[in-house]
Amino acid sequence: MKMTLPLGVLLVCVSCNMHQPPPDKNAIPEALQPNNQSSGELIFSKRSDGNIINALYDEEVKKSASLSALEKQISDTRRIKRDTLALYTDFFAKNDDYYSTAKWMDSTITDSLLKQKIKLLLQKSKQAFEQHSNDLSVLMEDLDAKENTLTDLHTVLKLIVTLPLIEKYQQQNKPAQQPLVMLQHNYTNTIKAIDSITSK
Repeated sequence: MKMTLPLGVLLVCVSCNMHQPPPDKNAIPEALQPNNQSSGELIFSKRSDGNIINALYDEEVKKSASLSALEKQISDTRRIKRDTLALYTDFFAKNDDYYSTAKWMDSTITDSLLKQKIKLLLQKSKQAFEQHSNDLSVLMEDLDAKENTLTDLHTVLKLIVTLPLIEKYQQQNKPAQQPLVMLQHNYTNTIKAIDSITSK
């Protein structure tokens, strides 16, 4: 059964002791600073892979001991899962390989009676294996479901942490209209100048 953490509880957990007072409350996060004023390119951390939300979140992780500890817990959990499941994945892979190969070899038998006899023998063996290993399969499926839940909550966490940052940026860094208005006038005057020549 898939378990989810209520969004409100997650928000409270994140907000508690998350931020240390920054030196400059009005400082623009690095991920939102223009790299080139003319092109409007943005700076992203190497880890963020060009994803502005990941870049903003990574900055917050560096500032927050609780977020940093949580990220380590997430990373450790996934590493332990990967290392633990390697044994079970190999176990099932070898069994699947055996029965697949056996099915192919059975198809090469020319004697129809022998062919049918070994086919039934293999089917019985495979069914017994599936029943014998069903407990492991159920646990692995549950772990996959929990990984999906963890991934979903991790995404929600990033959005909850970074949404206030972009909203603050919107409020404090909205460009003035005047340069656009002046550029609009320049276009209008240039168009009129060309039109006055070409319309004669």
